[in-house]
Amino acid sequence: MGRAAASVVAVAAALAGTVVATAGTADAASLEVIRLWYCDKPTVSVEKLNGRNGHFLCGGGFGREMPVYTFDDGTVQTFFIGADYAVWTYWTNPDDTRSPLVSLGGRVTGDVRVNAHNGAFVQLEVIGTDSRHWFNNRAANGAWSGWFR
Repeated sequence: MGRAAASVVAVAAALAGTVVATAGTADAASLEVIRLWYCDKPTVSVEKLNGRNGHFLCGGGFGREMPVYTFDDGTVQTFFIGADYAVWTYWTNPDDTRSPLVSLGGRVTGDVRVNAHNGAFVQLEVIGTDSRHWFNNRAANGAWSGWFR
C-alpha cells in the first residue's frame, strides 16, 4: 500500500466510519474521495471525528463524500463540513505531523468538493445558503483566497 493510500485509510478511521470506496495510490498529487455509507440518510446528525477534537455533519446531504487531496510534496489534506455548517480542513505533513482543525468559513447546504487541482493548487466548491456556487482557492504557498462567486 502506497503512502497516499495509507493516509486515506488513516483519514477514514479518523472520521469514525467505514470506507466503502477509495481509489488508487499515488506518489504525486492525487484526489481521493471517502464515501461514508452511514451518512446516506435523510436526517442530519453530528458525528465525532475520532482522534480529533471536532465534529462533522452526517446525513441530509452532508458527509456522504469527503475529499482527501494529496499534494505533490506528500501532504494529505481532508475537507469536511463542521457542525457549524462551515467548511473545515486538517492535514498530515510528509513527516506525519498533524495540523489542528482549521475553519475555512462559509455556511453551506451540502458537501464540499474539490472542483480543480493541479499539484499544489486546489479549488474548493460548495453551495451556500444563498443557493449559489462559492469557490475558495488554495495557492501553492498554502494561502487561501477566501470564498468568492
